[in-house]
Amino acid sequence: MELDLVDVSRWQFGITTVYHFIFVPLTIGLAPLVAAMQTAWHVTGREHWYRATRFFGTLFLINFAMGVVTGIVQEFQFGMNWSEYSRFVGDVFGAPLALEGLAAFLAPPSVVALSWQSLTGSLADPVGIVPHATAVFFALLLLTQVPRLMRLPFSLPILAYTFPVATVATVTVAMAGATGSGFHTALGIIALVAATGIVLGAVGRVAWAAAQGQIFRPE
Repeated sequence: MELDLVDVSRWQFGITTVYHFIFVPLTIGLAPLVAAMQTAWHVTGREHWYRATRFFGTLFLINFAMGVVTGIVQEFQFGMNWSEYSRFVGDVFGAPLALEGLAAFLAPPSVVALSWQSLTGSLADPVGIVPHATAVFFALLLLTQVPRLMRLPFSLPILAYTFPVATVATVTVAMAGATGSGFHTALGIIALVAATGIVLGAVGRVAWAAAQGQIFRPE
């Protein structure tokens, strides 16, 4: 059977989607399970809850990473395989997809690392280091897109950028305190300054738009 471009694109997108939606439900299901085990360990102090948390937490991180990888491929396929479809419905799903990607890549790893520090008092172990490194990597990846982001028209979802950036800055400062390394200290200062500038800039932009009557304007 001879396959044309549309058939190949369908197969490629279908395989990616199947794998993506295998890992995503597993991640969603493991999140409350790991949280419950961490809570039980924190309350009771029993060692078996700690071992269970480490074991299922590792599975959670692996599933999260695989979900991110397949999700990135899936987003590229929207533009490369289904460009006309993406152009037609981009105003509908484009912004939510971008915000979902931003939140998924920056905020959860930072929150996981900070939660682990709150429960254990330490970030200097794989459970703390891996999420922090993941958040920093995607923050740097997002940094390369700043010129494009600056050209986007104003909209209220600009405020959605503040929370992920603030969480990355917070966990980086916490990592600097936990490790005491000069590299993490410098990285923490840079992240904190950048997050402060982004938050103040976003809030100021919204205030300016409100003063100009660009918000809640009747159609």
